[in-house]
Amino acid sequence: EMRKNKLLKIFEIISVLLICLILLGFNNEDENIKYVRSNYVEGMNGLTYIIYSKEELDNYFNTYKDEYGLSHKENSDSERFEDVIEEYDEEFFVENQLVIILLSAEGSNIRFKVTNYEVVDGVMNVSIEEVYPLFVQEQMSGMYIVIQINVDKLKDVIINIK
Repeated sequence: EMRKNKLLKIFEIISVLLICLILLGFNNEDENIKYVRSNYVEGMNGLTYIIYSKEELDNYFNTYKDEYGLSHKENSDSERFEDVIEEYDEEFFVENQLVIILLSAEGSNIRFKVTNYEVVDGVMNVSIEEVYPLFVQEQMSGMYIVIQINVDKLKDVIINIK
């Protein structure tokens, strides 16, 4: 009976810790950053795009939607890219740009998190952390990171992955 209680206590503690970890994982404090799963495409890792207009965004979407699966949900922890970009209209691009970063992961449940970004002389430096789960699902996957940025014309994006 005592051993059973001890096991129950341990189970309760582990459960609470897991719930905390899950909640932390979904805490995305910067609403200027969106994370979207995509198909894995060879050579996608580290590609960056700066989008200056609604027309450019639409062209990008139409060019890559099939290849990267941008119209369908890759899995339940992600929105569709198509839905994410709906809010960006001509008015948004009057004072803002979008930075699109493509990353690939060795597992479909590996996440990426932007830990910091800053713009100096028109160059945006983005620090990204790769977040590994306890067990990696052995399936290559893609990740889009979309960052809204309000600066004069961005010239370049440099990414650092930890």
